[in-house]
Amino acid sequence: MEKKKSVRVQLMDAAGFIGFTVIGGITGLLCIRIEEKMFDGDLSRLQSFALLFCAIVVMLLMFFIHIIIHEGGHLIFGWFSGYQFSSFRVGNIILVNNNGKLHLKKFSIPGTAGQCLMIPPKEKGGEVPFVLYNLGGVLLNLITAVIGVVGMILLKDHIIAQGLLGIFAAVGFVSALLNGFPMTSKQVDNDGMNILKLKNNPKAVKA
Repeated sequence: MEKKKSVRVQLMDAAGFIGFTVIGGITGLLCIRIEEKMFDGDLSRLQSFALLFCAIVVMLLMFFIHIIIHEGGHLIFGWFSGYQFSSFRVGNIILVNNNGKLHLKKFSIPGTAGQCLMIPPKEKGGEVPFVLYNLGGVLLNLITAVIGVVGMILLKDHIIAQGLLGIFAAVGFVSALLNGFPMTSKQVDNDGMNILKLKNNPKAVKA
Protein backbone atom coordinates (compact mmCIF):
# COMPACT_ATOMS: atom_id res chain seq x y z
CA MET A 1 0.00 0.00 0.00
CA GLU A 2 2.75 2.45 0.99
CA LYS A 3 4.73 1.53 -2.13
CA LYS A 4 1.73 2.27 -4.37
CA LYS A 5 1.18 5.59 -2.63
CA SER A 6 4.85 6.46 -3.03
CA VAL A 7 4.63 5.82 -6.78
CA ARG A 8 1.54 8.07 -6.98
CA VAL A 9 3.33 10.82 -5.08
CA GLN A 10 6.33 10.54 -7.41
CA LEU A 11 3.97 10.72 -10.39
CA MET A 12 2.41 13.90 -9.01
CA ASP A 13 5.84 15.45 -8.42
CA ALA A 14 6.99 14.51 -11.93
CA ALA A 15 3.78 15.82 -13.52
CA GLY A 16 4.12 19.09 -11.61
CA PHE A 17 7.74 19.50 -12.68
CA ILE A 18 6.90 18.79 -16.33
CA GLY A 19 3.89 21.11 -16.19
CA PHE A 20 5.89 24.02 -14.76
CA THR A 21 8.68 23.35 -17.28
CA VAL A 22 6.19 23.51 -20.18
CA ILE A 23 4.70 26.76 -18.89
CA GLY A 24 8.17 28.22 -18.37
CA GLY A 25 9.18 27.22 -21.90
CA ILE A 26 6.06 28.77 -23.42
CA THR A 27 6.64 31.95 -21.40
CA GLY A 28 10.24 32.12 -22.65
CA LEU A 29 9.18 31.63 -26.27
CA LEU A 30 6.55 34.35 -25.95
CA CYS A 31 9.22 36.70 -24.54
CA ILE A 32 11.44 36.01 -27.56
CA ARG A 33 8.49 36.62 -29.89
CA ILE A 34 7.65 39.94 -28.18
CA GLU A 35 11.31 40.99 -28.36
CA GLU A 36 11.49 40.18 -32.08
CA LYS A 37 8.13 41.68 -33.06
CA MET A 38 8.14 44.83 -30.94
CA PHE A 39 11.84 45.62 -30.63
CA ASP A 40 13.32 43.85 -33.69
CA GLY A 41 15.44 41.80 -31.28
CA ASP A 42 17.35 44.95 -30.39
CA LEU A 43 17.26 44.84 -26.58
CA SER A 44 20.13 45.09 -24.16
CA ARG A 45 20.81 42.26 -21.74
CA LEU A 46 19.26 44.28 -18.92
CA GLN A 47 16.13 45.03 -20.96
CA SER A 48 15.77 41.36 -21.93
CA PHE A 49 16.08 40.41 -18.27
CA ALA A 50 13.42 42.99 -17.36
CA LEU A 51 11.10 41.55 -20.04
CA LEU A 52 11.63 38.02 -18.71
CA PHE A 53 11.04 39.21 -15.14
CA CYS A 54 7.73 40.81 -16.17
CA ALA A 55 6.73 37.57 -17.93
CA ILE A 56 7.45 35.53 -14.78
CA VAL A 57 5.33 37.94 -12.71
CA VAL A 58 2.53 37.55 -15.27
CA MET A 59 2.91 33.75 -15.13
CA LEU A 60 2.54 33.78 -11.32
CA LEU A 61 -0.47 36.08 -11.64
CA MET A 62 -2.06 33.63 -14.11
CA PHE A 63 -1.53 30.81 -11.61
CA PHE A 64 -3.37 32.87 -8.99
CA ILE A 65 -6.20 33.65 -11.42
CA HIS A 66 -6.56 29.97 -12.34
CA ILE A 67 -6.73 29.00 -8.66
CA ILE A 68 -9.76 31.29 -8.36
CA ILE A 69 -11.18 29.91 -11.63
CA HIS A 70 -10.64 26.32 -10.46
CA GLU A 71 -12.35 26.82 -7.11
CA GLY A 72 -15.06 28.83 -8.87
CA GLY A 73 -15.64 25.78 -11.07
CA HIS A 74 -16.30 23.65 -8.00
CA LEU A 75 -18.70 26.33 -6.78
CA ILE A 76 -20.61 26.65 -10.07
CA PHE A 77 -20.87 22.95 -10.92
CA GLY A 78 -21.55 22.09 -7.28
CA TRP A 79 -24.42 24.58 -7.30
CA PHE A 80 -25.77 23.01 -10.50
CA SER A 81 -25.61 19.62 -8.73
CA GLY A 82 -27.71 20.87 -5.82
CA TYR A 83 -24.91 21.58 -3.34
CA GLN A 84 -25.02 24.47 -0.86
CA PHE A 85 -22.15 26.88 -0.24
CA SER A 86 -19.97 26.19 2.81
CA SER A 87 -16.61 27.92 2.23
CA PHE A 88 -14.33 29.30 -0.47
CA ARG A 89 -10.59 29.59 0.12
CA VAL A 90 -7.72 31.01 -1.94
CA GLY A 91 -4.31 30.76 -0.27
CA ASN A 92 -4.92 31.39 3.41
CA ILE A 93 -7.96 33.66 2.96
CA ILE A 94 -11.27 31.85 3.39
CA LEU A 95 -14.87 32.99 3.05
CA VAL A 96 -17.06 30.91 5.38
CA ASN A 97 -20.84 30.51 5.44
CA ASN A 98 -21.89 30.51 9.09
CA ASN A 99 -25.67 30.09 9.44
CA GLY A 100 -26.33 32.14 6.32
CA LYS A 101 -23.81 34.87 7.17
CA LEU A 102 -20.48 35.17 5.35
CA HIS A 103 -17.30 35.65 7.37
CA LEU A 104 -13.77 36.32 6.08
CA LYS A 105 -11.08 34.42 8.00
CA LYS A 106 -7.56 33.05 7.67
CA PHE A 107 -7.04 29.32 7.20
CA SER A 108 -4.72 27.09 5.17
CA ILE A 109 -4.19 23.41 4.39
CA PRO A 110 -0.69 22.16 3.43
CA GLY A 111 -0.49 20.97 -0.18
CA THR A 112 -3.47 23.04 -1.38
CA ALA A 113 -3.57 26.51 -2.94
CA GLY A 114 -7.33 26.81 -2.56
CA GLN A 115 -10.48 24.90 -1.74
CA CYS A 116 -14.22 25.23 -2.26
CA LEU A 117 -16.30 23.18 0.16
CA MET A 118 -20.01 22.65 -0.35
CA ILE A 119 -22.73 20.77 1.49
CA PRO A 120 -24.05 17.90 -0.66
CA PRO A 121 -27.77 17.50 -1.38
CA LYS A 122 -29.83 14.67 0.07
CA GLU A 123 -29.44 11.30 -1.61
CA LYS A 124 -31.67 10.58 -4.59
CA GLY A 125 -32.17 6.90 -5.25
CA GLY A 126 -29.31 6.13 -2.89
CA GLU A 127 -26.84 8.27 -4.87
CA VAL A 128 -25.06 11.58 -4.28
CA PRO A 129 -24.03 13.62 -7.38
CA PHE A 130 -20.32 13.96 -6.60
CA VAL A 131 -18.68 13.72 -10.04
CA LEU A 132 -19.62 17.12 -11.50
CA TYR A 133 -18.84 18.91 -8.23
CA ASN A 134 -15.36 17.35 -8.00
CA LEU A 135 -14.72 17.81 -11.72
CA GLY A 136 -15.99 21.40 -11.85
CA GLY A 137 -12.62 23.03 -11.26
CA VAL A 138 -10.94 21.07 -14.04
CA LEU A 139 -13.78 21.82 -16.46
CA LEU A 140 -13.63 25.57 -15.84
CA ASN A 141 -9.82 25.56 -16.16
CA LEU A 142 -10.20 23.84 -19.54
CA ILE A 143 -13.04 26.08 -20.74
CA THR A 144 -11.17 29.27 -19.91
CA ALA A 145 -7.92 27.90 -21.38
CA VAL A 146 -9.73 27.20 -24.69
CA ILE A 147 -11.13 30.74 -24.60
CA GLY A 148 -7.55 31.94 -24.14
CA VAL A 149 -6.42 30.01 -27.26
CA VAL A 150 -9.34 31.43 -29.27
CA GLY A 151 -8.37 34.90 -28.07
CA MET A 152 -4.78 34.30 -29.23
CA ILE A 153 -6.02 33.39 -32.70
CA LEU A 154 -8.34 36.40 -32.94
CA LEU A 155 -5.71 38.83 -31.61
CA LYS A 156 -2.77 37.58 -33.65
CA ASP A 157 -1.74 41.15 -34.52
CA HIS A 158 -1.67 42.25 -30.88
CA ILE A 159 1.53 40.69 -29.57
CA ILE A 160 1.18 41.72 -25.89
CA ALA A 161 -2.43 40.49 -25.65
CA GLN A 162 -1.45 37.30 -27.47
CA GLY A 163 1.39 36.73 -25.02
CA LEU A 164 -0.85 37.25 -21.99
CA LEU A 165 -3.52 34.92 -23.38
CA GLY A 166 -0.87 32.34 -24.30
CA ILE A 167 0.43 32.17 -20.73
CA PHE A 168 -3.15 32.15 -19.41
CA ALA A 169 -4.09 29.23 -21.66
CA ALA A 170 -0.93 27.25 -20.84
CA VAL A 171 -1.48 27.62 -17.10
CA GLY A 172 -5.13 26.60 -17.54
CA PHE A 173 -4.33 23.41 -19.45
CA VAL A 174 -1.59 22.41 -16.98
CA SER A 175 -3.86 23.14 -13.99
CA ALA A 176 -6.59 20.98 -15.54
CA LEU A 177 -4.12 18.14 -16.12
CA LEU A 178 -2.60 18.28 -12.63
CA ASN A 179 -6.03 18.32 -11.00
CA GLY A 180 -7.91 16.03 -13.39
CA PHE A 181 -5.52 13.12 -13.92
CA PRO A 182 -5.81 10.93 -10.78
CA MET A 183 -2.73 11.59 -8.64
CA THR A 184 -1.73 11.88 -4.99
CA SER A 185 0.58 14.40 -3.37
CA LYS A 186 2.21 13.97 0.04
CA GLN A 187 -0.66 15.80 1.71
CA VAL A 188 -3.84 15.32 -0.34
CA ASP A 189 -5.43 13.57 -3.32
CA ASN A 190 -6.27 15.68 -6.35
CA ASP A 191 -9.78 15.97 -7.82
CA GLY A 192 -9.33 13.10 -10.25
CA MET A 193 -8.17 10.78 -7.48
CA ASN A 194 -11.08 11.87 -5.28
CA ILE A 195 -13.55 10.93 -8.03
CA LEU A 196 -11.82 7.59 -8.61
CA LYS A 197 -11.87 6.70 -4.91
CA LEU A 198 -15.50 7.75 -4.46
CA LYS A 199 -16.58 5.74 -7.51
CA ASN A 200 -14.96 2.64 -6.01
CA ASN A 201 -16.20 3.19 -2.45
CA PRO A 202 -19.97 3.82 -1.96
CA LYS A 203 -19.41 4.07 1.81
CA ALA A 204 -17.02 6.98 1.31
CA VAL A 205 -19.65 8.77 -0.78
CA LYS A 206 -22.20 8.47 2.04
CA ALA A 207 -19.61 9.52 4.62
